[in-house]
Amino acid sequence: MIKVIAFEGASNVGKTTLIKAYAKKLQNEGNLVFIHKPTGDESTYGKEYDIFSFEGVDKEYLKPYQARYQKEREFTIDSINCLVNEEDFKDVYISNICQGKLGQLHVVRMLLNNIETNKDIYLLVDRTIISTLVYGYSYKTDASLEELVVNRQYSQAYAVKNIVDVFVNVTREKPFNLPNEKLNGEEFDKTFDQESMSKHEQYQKLYQSFFDLSIGNHKVVTIDVANEEPDTLASELHGLVSKVEVSGMTWYEFMRLANRTNATYNADISKSLFHDIVGILGESNEIYDNVTINAIENGETLTEEQIQNMLSEMGDTLWYCGIALYDLDRFASLYVPDRFATNGYDDLKGKTIEESVSDAGFSNNITNYILTADMKSIANAPYREKVTHTDDFILDLFRRNLKDAVTVIDDYKKHYFYGQPLDSKLAKNILFLVQTTVVYLSRTSVNYGMDLESIADAVIKKLKARYPNKFSVEDSINRDYSKESQASGLLGK
Repeated sequence: MIKVIAFEGASNVGKTTLIKAYAKKLQNEGNLVFIHKPTGDESTYGKEYDIFSFEGVDKEYLKPYQARYQKEREFTIDSINCLVNEEDFKDVYISNICQGKLGQLHVVRMLLNNIETNKDIYLLVDRTIISTLVYGYSYKTDASLEELVVNRQYSQAYAVKNIVDVFVNVTREKPFNLPNEKLNGEEFDKTFDQESMSKHEQYQKLYQSFFDLSIGNHKVVTIDVANEEPDTLASELHGLVSKVEVSGMTWYEFMRLANRTNATYNADISKSLFHDIVGILGESNEIYDNVTINAIENGETLTEEQIQNMLSEMGDTLWYCGIALYDLDRFASLYVPDRFATNGYDDLKGKTIEESVSDAGFSNNITNYILTADMKSIANAPYREKVTHTDDFILDLFRRNLKDAVTVIDDYKKHYFYGQPLDSKLAKNILFLVQTTVVYLSRTSVNYGMDLESIADAVIKKLKARYPNKFSVEDSINRDYSKESQASGLLGK
């Protein structure tokens, strides 16, 4: 299990002390614990809580992600400095800070997926973009809740809601006295802390209102840190957190489970992406066999067996989409670690400005899709066309998607076989294929009585029955279809 817990609240209420105490409690219970602080001094918590110092992550695999993380960190800090010094472009700077913080959190979350352990993993996050919105729009002024949520960065607020399992709203009647020197000595921290002292009560109300409107109380616990010792508070918090039901299959969890049986997991990126594209094409083609196609074209009602076989094949297609997202994100780390160029574009490594912009665009696109493409929301995607016969309409969707997949493979062969570079333009085409495939799978599953999340759960259960440990050629050949169908709840073929 991987659980992400974010701590929010006004400055100087005692968040750091609480996080330290809670981390120690979780460690003492035998869990792996990491702490992420998107701005400020990481040494506040020590190397033992730093994922980049953890021996359980392959160092060679780690390097490109660490470079990507550092660029996101620098981008965040630069944007904060700009926000403090320039008021004219507040919206832009706040959006950039949010993007940088989400980028950092995304990288850390992806790294957690690569830790092989039987222990539960906890990621404690010292503030997210919620603090950016509260402080950014309240700095030197008074912000309304509508300005914070409804009209500002709503998609980014939705993204952090998807990646965090539990939000801890840390409150205190009065803040501590502001220390003379902050640990990191950064001027912007002192400025914001002084604002927090004078607007402490206002900020606490804004946090609570934001949680009520944007997050939902089912994911939020509130703890007052004023009158208890840290160890007592940690125990109280653990009780509150344990009552929050973590439900729903996110892309992060689906990618982690899918990679357990991925034959090209962390293989050469060219080979992995080729595997992904061919898999999407092949499994999409298997959703409709000839008998089912003939039944649809003749206007016949599909049998329950035909529908279940279709849903099972949709799960296989979704599985390939999941590992493709993972590999596309690997590409973003391996090939575009310096997407925020500095020093007059000296570090672009021979790329044109247009190519660098394309790289940055792809890196943002893949991060944002994994963060925001919630399976339940996709499943509710409405039909835009007026449809008389839904079976005909959905079959046509997949025929169009097969054509798109063939086009992407035809472009990819120029890289894979002819030596042309694997660039962000080609990666964007693969990402678009994944996105459209997922939408079609979503529409189809809903039409036949399931949602995408249920499809995802079914295929993982089926693969667990096929491969008890991990992928093997022997298990792939000696399949027990009856056992797989019983595990997934769907007939297979």
